[in-house]
Amino acid sequence: MDKRIHAYRDDIANVTLRGQVEAREFIDGQTFQVKESFANIHEAPGCTSPIVSQAVKGQTLQVFENNAGWCWGQLDSDGYVGYFPASCLGKDITPTTHRVMVLRTFIYPEANIKTPPLSSVSMNSELTGVRLVEGKGTSQKFMELADGNFVIARHLAEKTVFAEDFVSAAQLFLGIPYLWGGVQSDGIDCSALVQISMAVAGLYAPRDSDMQVATLGEEVPISEMGDLGRGDLIFWKGHVGIMVNDFAMLHANAYHMQVVEEALWKASARISTDGQDILAVKRLPALSLLTG
Repeated sequence: MDKRIHAYRDDIANVTLRGQVEAREFIDGQTFQVKESFANIHEAPGCTSPIVSQAVKGQTLQVFENNAGWCWGQLDSDGYVGYFPASCLGKDITPTTHRVMVLRTFIYPEANIKTPPLSSVSMNSELTGVRLVEGKGTSQKFMELADGNFVIARHLAEKTVFAEDFVSAAQLFLGIPYLWGGVQSDGIDCSALVQISMAVAGLYAPRDSDMQVATLGEEVPISEMGDLGRGDLIFWKGHVGIMVNDFAMLHANAYHMQVVEEALWKASARISTDGQDILAVKRLPALSLLTG
């Protein structure tokens, strides 16, 4: 059973896994919410432990252990398990109403673009909108949030409204630095680029590329790669890219150390020099609303 998406250790485990795994104690999770712009998810407690993923503002998780400033828990959105800094989380859960649809937006203490912002939040962050208000210093309307702060309204969408094209959402990340485990506009990795852009388009994707190749879409035979189209996913072992058209691929990669768009043949030739050939091509259904 994959420990990345099943919360169990030798000492404690999610109570829902009783009878499936061995542990000394089975525990009901307590719901926490990410209160900061994002929270790193670590492999082990401690800031020097590798980052395996991240959670963004407003997302919720189930916490099974809270000890010495670290919470061991599981994200509700994609089921990812790891250690979260307790300082980034809160027990008071605020139901969210809106999702950030742009690469990044600022949170202001008042509806005025000239006021120094308090923080910024990235695509797929979840906020709680209260009402629309007129902005100062701009023709843009602001959304007043439940905590009394403000964000540009058109950067948000109600959580039931989705982007029309996940590839266009992914293209907003062009030039963003590559970060192993990153899921947001400060840094992102290849599988998160797929996951986050699909999420804002109402499509579900698991966190890691091996999970994605196993579960997403229908396989396109390698022999038919001459008929690739926008939104097709190209997989290598440990890597994934998104076709922008029948020629170019978008991907976050550790060669350029950023999100780039380049010819598929060029990327494939470079990756093959490391002994990795294309593993699979997957084509997503035209309509596959978020269910995960």
